[in-house]
Amino acid sequence: MKCPRVAAGSHGPMLLLLVVVAGVCVDSYKPVIIVHGIFDGPQQFQNLSRFIKKVHPGTEVTVIDLYDDLLSLQPLWKQVPDFRQSFNSIMKNAPDGVHLLCFSQGAPAVHLNI
Repeated sequence: MKCPRVAAGSHGPMLLLLVVVAGVCVDSYKPVIIVHGIFDGPQQFQNLSRFIKKVHPGTEVTVIDLYDDLLSLQPLWKQVPDFRQSFNSIMKNAPDGVHLLCFSQGAPAVHLNI
């Protein structure tokens, strides 16, 4: 399949059209769930949370506050049900899905819930 070619120097109108269409089509962003890793907690991700909200105003960002710091050493089989409960409460209000940002041990804890 061939991609359409755009003549040199004609990108301006195309970009303007893309910006206008994107502004019309997107009325909100998917919620973002941030899961910390081992020896971390929600406080390490407050700057990231603020940044996401700044560049995507109106985005719901949740930093999971479970098994923080030394409690992150608990066995994953013990952590998974609590993470599931936390995710379910967020995801039931997000029929179009969510974005997951998982760090270190947060990734397997989330993967086991999907």
